[in-house]
Amino acid sequence: MVILICPETEAKAYIDVIAYAGKTGKEVIGVWPEGQTAGKIPAALDREGDGVVTPNDLTKVPPDKESTWQLPDGRKRAKQKTPRHMG
Repeated sequence: MVILICPETEAKAYIDVIAYAGKTGKEVIGVWPEGQTAGKIPAALDREGDGVVTPNDLTKVPPDKESTWQLPDGRKRAKQKTPRHMG
């Protein structure tokens, strides 16, 4: 599933669709709008998504491979800290 990143991406309807796709095993990729150079990854995509790319790199995303997380300017996002689960 490809989600265009825009202000509406934070709407409950999109959040629900992203969460449902993630729970059912679908790959969810966010795409920055053409020409956007700044912005932050919407929380639902950050939490449930499988990557975020620029439009030029969308065709380079191999399914079921390592996630690609890009900032709007095309640079790779810094590796995120994963919470340590104590159980």
